[in-house]
Amino acid sequence: MTTPYLEIIVRGVLIDQGRLLLCRNRKHGHLFLPGGHIDFGEPAATALEREMHEELGTTDLKAGRFLGACEASFEQQSKSGGTKRHHEINLVFELRGATAAVNPDLLVSQEDPIEFIWHPIESILSGKVPILPAGITRMLAPSTSELVSPSWITSFE
Repeated sequence: MTTPYLEIIVRGVLIDQGRLLLCRNRKHGHLFLPGGHIDFGEPAATALEREMHEELGTTDLKAGRFLGACEASFEQQSKSGGTKRHHEINLVFELRGATAAVNPDLLVSQEDPIEFIWHPIESILSGKVPILPAGITRMLAPSTSELVSPSWITSFE
């Protein structure tokens, strides 16, 4: 029996031209916001920037405003063939380009198990395309008027 533990995850929201940057697990097909585990003693915003560097190979994405938190509990198939129970708290931030020169179409995964895709945000907000954990969808856009901003990164203010 494995010891239960709580995972603290940081995730980033990056929107460009009505599209949301998502990670897709190549093996299982799950879609989720980019990010990862926060190391002990590491500020959440710093963890998000570190994860973006590890996963995308870029230092041009910076953590922006904190958008909210959501809790998730689920089972996942383990490498040994059994199931592993997860319980996580997700801290969600907007992602901003550090410079105007960031080209969103050049954001490519540096890690084999995941790939990055741009997905129309409307299909996510409408529930046609589910992302994990489910509670994150509620914090993506308080109103559709915020999705039509001409800026590269949509502000959630």
